[in-house]
Amino acid sequence: MTNNIIEQAKRGLEGFAIGGYHTSGNFSKYREEYYKYFGDPDDETRKYAIAAFTCMLGTWETGSLQIFQPIQEWEENKKWSSNPLDQKRFYRFKDYLYALLAHHEQIEKEFPYMYEDIVLFLIKIELNQGIRYEEWFPEHNPNLFQQLREEILIPNQHLVDKRSHRKFLLKEIGIEPFFESDNLGNESNPKVDGIAQKGFQGDRKERHPAYSASYCEIKLQWKTLLHVAGKSFN
Repeated sequence: MTNNIIEQAKRGLEGFAIGGYHTSGNFSKYREEYYKYFGDPDDETRKYAIAAFTCMLGTWETGSLQIFQPIQEWEENKKWSSNPLDQKRFYRFKDYLYALLAHHEQIEKEFPYMYEDIVLFLIKIELNQGIRYEEWFPEHNPNLFQQLREEILIPNQHLVDKRSHRKFLLKEIGIEPFFESDNLGNESNPKVDGIAQKGFQGDRKERHPAYSASYCEIKLQWKTLLHVAGKSFN
């Protein structure tokens, strides 16, 4: 089963080296319970399960594909689908959030670049929708989203400002770069030689040119959204 998780995650990540979250994320064709493997003892299984989740969030945030949907929304969309397999392609958002809460400290330590994107996307997705997750996914326990903010998003909101260069994320996942600019050579980071993939840190300050937006504004807008909803924080 674990080998199948790796295989299906790799399929979903196809095209990532070219356009990142805009050209990957085909996880709707094969439904796997990746969240069950966030703490798997096998390094590769654990890595690809988390990479699948990161990509699901990334394609959701970019608007290219929404894997996680509220039940009512999914039921409505299913009516218009001619594919009977759509009955089996439902990913429950809460399953992945509970798994993230259970393993976030290890994920942050072992896969810092995926963790950085996970935090950024979870903040931006809520902000882009303009309503809190509690309202968007009313079928889930609202305490889940509050715990998500208190334990992960608020303490790590500083990661929104970092937005590391994509080449470090490619290295962390183990994806062969497509563009020369995404190659991680010794001349750009002398720490690369002989470093293990697990826990790879690199230089978190270099940003990809495509990520030039003001992420300070993102944090401010997100805080405003939560303040309006009665959820204040510093």
